[in-house]
Amino acid sequence: MAGSANKIAGEDKKKDKNEDSVKEEIKKLKAHIAGKQQDIRAKGLPIIVLVEGWAAAGKGGNIRRISDPLDSRGCDVMPIVSPEPHELARQYLWRFWTRLPRTGHVCIFDRTWYGRVMVERIEGFCSEDDWKRAYNELVQAAVCLILTISVTRRLFTIAVLFTVRCSLLLCKQKQLRYNN
Repeated sequence: MAGSANKIAGEDKKKDKNEDSVKEEIKKLKAHIAGKQQDIRAKGLPIIVLVEGWAAAGKGGNIRRISDPLDSRGCDVMPIVSPEPHELARQYLWRFWTRLPRTGHVCIFDRTWYGRVMVERIEGFCSEDDWKRAYNELVQAAVCLILTISVTRRLFTIAVLFTVRCSLLLCKQKQLRYNN
């Protein structure tokens, strides 16, 4: 009996030690992220972070962990929800173009422009014409970006835009566990 109690106490100490080391690592990473933001600002780089995933995959929590150490004057979080009526009257990508970061800023998108051609299409939230039109706009935007970069290289001025895309996937069992 005493042996099992000592074993449990030992496991608790290991767990506490492990949690302390994880908290210390998180603290170091937050300081690193804050330092990188200063580098981004100094170099004038616009950064886009795209976060996608299933419902309850942890997008919001991860966005919070990324954005917490950042200076809010140089970071925006853009939750993407159903388009407003005035956005529906424009091209599909318009609502994203208007939210792109300025130089030296970070913009974190909670869901992205890929939603219409992936999630909304699969879930049946848009018609076939809607997702095909959005897909064609995405292809045209990619071609325009390539042409713009090609032209600006010839003019010796290059606009740099870095994009980081994160997809979060959890199995249904873990989603249910986190939701309860």
